[in-house]
Amino acid sequence: MTEETVLQKARRLRGEIAVLQVDLDGTRRELDALEKSCRHDWTNPERIDDRVISGYQDHGDPPGTIGVDRRLPCYVPEQRFPRWMRKCRTCGLAQITEDFEEKTGSTKVPSFPATQH
Repeated sequence: MTEETVLQKARRLRGEIAVLQVDLDGTRRELDALEKSCRHDWTNPERIDDRVISGYQDHGDPPGTIGVDRRLPCYVPEQRFPRWMRKCRTCGLAQITEDFEEKTGSTKVPSFPATQH
């Protein structure tokens, strides 16, 4: 390919991307309006994979650092956050949450955001 044909093709592709981006934005707005107007019929929340933050070694402050707030090397353990998901039977909207309320004992009840009608 010559330099000119590469430039022409790049311009054409950029133009196609711009057109597709406008279509995508319009489709997203339409879907958002549909989901907001839906009178959601939610499935029961189901437990899904936990969000996991891997453990890691914190090396602390470099040698020679002094002061009362000096951080020493330590291992930061893995953290797990339980997650739940529910889906609307009408429009297919899926919501995932990590928020929950502690009930008696060790029972956790998921807390989803309020939906607008």
